[in-house]
Amino acid sequence: MRWWRKVSPPTTMPELAKAAAALIRKRGWTQNKFQGADGSVCMLGAIRITCQGNTDLPKEGTPCAAIIQDLSNAIYNKTKCGVTEYNDYHARTEAEVLGVLELIGAQTG
Repeated sequence: MRWWRKVSPPTTMPELAKAAAALIRKRGWTQNKFQGADGSVCMLGAIRITCQGNTDLPKEGTPCAAIIQDLSNAIYNKTKCGVTEYNDYHARTEAEVLGVLELIGAQTG
């Protein structure tokens, strides 16, 4: 049985950030791959799964592609790193990844 069920994807960047953080908390965090053998997910994997249900590159022009790009830009603005670069830095911690997502998730408007 799949852990993921079809639900309406987040429609705002803060909603997506909060949902991605919740998914990492639920499944665990990993580095250097979208998903670990134990079901853990990296930051980008969590973002993509939360928005579209899989880790595939989102189709250009779709709502998920736009909101994922917005969140990726926000993460870059906070960290000065791309999502994958930030997540996979060897000394990075799960707490740091969750902190960035939660910070962006707390934004309004």
